[in-house]
Amino acid sequence: MVSTRAALPGRWLRRGAGGLLLVAVVLVGVPGMAAPPKGLPIGIFRAFPKVTVRGKWEDNIYKADGGAQSDRIAIIEPTIQFVTHWRKNQLNLTVSGQVQRFQNHPLENREDHTLEVDWKVKPLRSLELNAGLSRIASHDERGAPGTGAVKAMLEPNAWLENVADGSAQYTSGRFRTVMKYGYHDKSSENNDLSAQNRHWNDLGLTLMYALAPKTALLTELGWLGYVYDTTPLTDSEERRLLTGVTWTATAKTEGELKVGVTSKDFADPAKEEATSLALSSNVKWKPHTWTTVNLSASRNFEEGEAGSGSYVNTILGADLEQQLRSWWVLTSNLRLTNSDYRTDRAEDLWTGGVGLEYRLPKWYVVGTEFSKSNKHSTMANSDYDSNALMLFLTGAL
Repeated sequence: MVSTRAALPGRWLRRGAGGLLLVAVVLVGVPGMAAPPKGLPIGIFRAFPKVTVRGKWEDNIYKADGGAQSDRIAIIEPTIQFVTHWRKNQLNLTVSGQVQRFQNHPLENREDHTLEVDWKVKPLRSLELNAGLSRIASHDERGAPGTGAVKAMLEPNAWLENVADGSAQYTSGRFRTVMKYGYHDKSSENNDLSAQNRHWNDLGLTLMYALAPKTALLTELGWLGYVYDTTPLTDSEERRLLTGVTWTATAKTEGELKVGVTSKDFADPAKEEATSLALSSNVKWKPHTWTTVNLSASRNFEEGEAGSGSYVNTILGADLEQQLRSWWVLTSNLRLTNSDYRTDRAEDLWTGGVGLEYRLPKWYVVGTEFSKSNKHSTMANSDYDSNALMLFLTGAL
């Protein structure tokens, strides 16, 4: 008869060895597992499923100036994309969602989802056509610009937006012309905000001239018109004119910079025309093979919600991604959002974070992130400070 006491240490050693092997796989990685997701063949499509599960703790979920309340939040974000592999045409279908569950504040629970269909075709070598349809169900983030004062007794504002857009791009020698059109319809789903229901048309024309194979000058003209369903005096029109350059200088830097002017006219005769600097910039810089820096800047008019009115929104952002080892990546980000309203109200929102990720692209990404946000507003009781800690796991095929 075999002694149970004698068998137990061996069993523990075997289990311990298995555990150490698992830890070694996580810390060192397994050769040959780093290939990007290849998807699953389904008829004429290739499907790319992906899911992210997050566990989050936040110390000020209502973004309140005083009496902050904390909570633990479970988040799941499933996504699946279907992509065709035709030679001249491409049809993409993407379904994504986000479900959030708060442990102690169920009124904050929410489900958001997006359905997108995109079609691209090249009938001629010099002509490319694009068309798309989207349906977006979303909620406002607490304390976000343009959302008005936070009311903890009400659930977050919910919106349903339908989008139809398209573009045509024609290239002849060094010249390229791009025409774009978009139609948006946005309506409130709760909290009696039907006065904010609106639709708008967005027209754009971009003329480009290639100075070199990877550098081009551009001029962009645009018009945007808002029409509100029940408050016609809130209607407005925007015009924009920007000029700039797009480039890929070397393997280390690429980007686009556009600067110009934008103006806004209101249907309400009591409101004067507003004019502002327009800006759009995105720069990617790789000073080292393992280091990537993304810099962004934008400035344009935005429509406020919950009676906050239109405002000029300026966003400056920087993101850093530093690969420490083959699988370990350090991430950080910093962003300033300045919102200047037509009234005496003005706001500065600082957000930033730092995280660490372990990446095996074909299988999963495991990571953690600490983030912080701070808002200073001239509107009473709108300042806040918030900290959050998050763990997440992403899997893809």
